[in-house]
Amino acid sequence: MPPRKRRTHNLKGLRGSQDQQQSHSSYFATRLKPEQVGALVHDESDTISYRAYLVQNFIRSSEMMDALMTQNVPLPKIKAPPIFRNPNVEEMKRAVVSEREQLDAIESHLQSYAIDLPDGYHQLKELSMQIDLSQDVSDNSIQAAESAYKAQTGKYTQDDRIVVHKDRFPQLRGDHSKAPPDYWERRLDILASQQQEALRLKIMQEEEEELKRRTEEENRLRQKQEEQRLYEDPFQQQATHAQPMAGPVTANPGIPDPQPAQQPSDQPPHAMLGSIFGDMNGENFNNGFEDDEFADLDTAFF
Repeated sequence: MPPRKRRTHNLKGLRGSQDQQQSHSSYFATRLKPEQVGALVHDESDTISYRAYLVQNFIRSSEMMDALMTQNVPLPKIKAPPIFRNPNVEEMKRAVVSEREQLDAIESHLQSYAIDLPDGYHQLKELSMQIDLSQDVSDNSIQAAESAYKAQTGKYTQDDRIVVHKDRFPQLRGDHSKAPPDYWERRLDILASQQQEALRLKIMQEEEEELKRRTEEENRLRQKQEEQRLYEDPFQQQATHAQPMAGPVTANPGIPDPQPAQQPSDQPPHAMLGSIFGDMNGENFNNGFEDDEFADLDTAFF
């Protein structure tokens, strides 16, 4: 068998692949990068057109700023802003006159303006005007006006104003600039009473905390007992109470076994019930179900 010739590398194909890779690299350099997942998706053509618009706008703005800051502009070429493009003095005077007329009309309307109040307000105003304010107003006159207003309208009057009496009851406010004359004599008693009050409050707080702790402990124990009672198997307790107690073994067969101690009569109800697989009234109903691994299931079934 003739030996297989070794294939030589084709330099022309290798050079073509390198040129193709260079063209691809230049293409990927100019191409837009892919956007991240979760970002706003834009069409590539829209992105390119928007970028071209930004470039053109930037160039145009730069040219206009350069012309404004470096070129001399004649004053007649500077145009007024649109708000005062064609100023007309006569038109402005007519506008001022019309605004003055509107202002006079508003002032006359305010002078003749009156608030439309219910009849009860006018009646209360008339009754209040009958009180002579030049003299000291007594409570009887005020009560008479209130009674008349109530008789006419069937409503009560209530004064919601806040009256502040300044320096009217000085005897109720002590002089805080100096201590009372018997301050040092009563200081020990005051300190003792303060200490007793603090001790009493402390004892009350401790008693409340102790009572709260005991209550929480009792609730926790009660809850624990209830949970244990829920998880207890009543059939297992029944079988435990039904088993006979083994008595002591005696060496002498002639001597009878001692009688077991009498069980207390206050047994729970489930201990007095027997098993259906044991002896009942001398009849043996045990069928051997309790010896296999399905004893609990059979007991629950039967």
